[in-house]
Amino acid sequence: MNPNSPNPYAFPAKYTPEGIKEKRMITQNATCIFAGILTWLLLRSLLPNIMYSGLGIFFTLIKFAPTPERTAIVRSVVDIIGTVLSLGVPFLVVMRIIDIPAKIALPFRKIRSGFNIGSLFIALGASTVAVYIGSFLASAFQSVGFSPSVPEFNMPTDVTTAILYFVSIVLVPAFLEEMVFRGIVLQPLRRFGDSFAIVISAIIFSLAHLNIYQIPNAFVMGLILGYFVVRSGSLWAGIIIHFANNFFVALLEYIGTFVTNDAMYIMTVSLYVFYLAAGLISLIITSRKQKKLFMLYPAECVLTSKERYQCYFKCFSTIVLLIVLAILSLYHML
Repeated sequence: MNPNSPNPYAFPAKYTPEGIKEKRMITQNATCIFAGILTWLLLRSLLPNIMYSGLGIFFTLIKFAPTPERTAIVRSVVDIIGTVLSLGVPFLVVMRIIDIPAKIALPFRKIRSGFNIGSLFIALGASTVAVYIGSFLASAFQSVGFSPSVPEFNMPTDVTTAILYFVSIVLVPAFLEEMVFRGIVLQPLRRFGDSFAIVISAIIFSLAHLNIYQIPNAFVMGLILGYFVVRSGSLWAGIIIHFANNFFVALLEYIGTFVTNDAMYIMTVSLYVFYLAAGLISLIITSRKQKKLFMLYPAECVLTSKERYQCYFKCFSTIVLLIVLAILSLYHML
């Protein structure tokens, strides 16, 4: 009985046929994402070894003479193909199971209003704040005896290998991760509200990095990327921001091979200060031009926002997924 309803004997909305249908759809979506992530985790650990074994047999048959340069090229190609297949294939299957049209799940359409160069600086500025939060978190763990693994980038000196390295850490993530997390994961959830879809996809995106140090930056970037994809109506907005963020990281790493550690530190801090200043200025200018800058469309749902989040995170598949990702993240700290 609902005493606040005009009919005091009316069922709460979540128990109506419409509410039950929405809960079933949210649970189905959570289960599909759970299956996609677990399949990705399995393939990313098995696929490279299978490919290396197959190539080893093939090279033996054709009497291929390995050299350090050739080995590095083969390894880079295998890493790229393995990344694309292990993450792309499971979520293409998820897209089919959810039964969402490709043009909706992967909106590669022209960017409409709501995204410009200022948006890029806002994203990079927010990312800088999150990087320092991650650094503080890493220091806190180190103070109690845990050492989160910090991602290291070793820029190759060979031209061909360097190009493949650039493709693997800049180009592939920008396209593939946006297609998966801002496309196949986020877009079907928009029926339950844009803010709900952005937050859920950002949480999954951050935890999928499997690294405590990276989670704050990945979560903030997930929110920013999701917001601008939704606001612009195109995955290209997320791809541009993702590409730019990864590109400048790779560029700094490349420059770092030619300069001293002190010079590298000065350049890194200078770049972060520029990001923060440009991001703040862009935010002020954009918010004055667009009064409803961060306003998203409300959900036309029977369930309340709280009920939608409760339904998603109380789902057995989501609970298991969070436990698995947390264990793997903590494993990298040991």
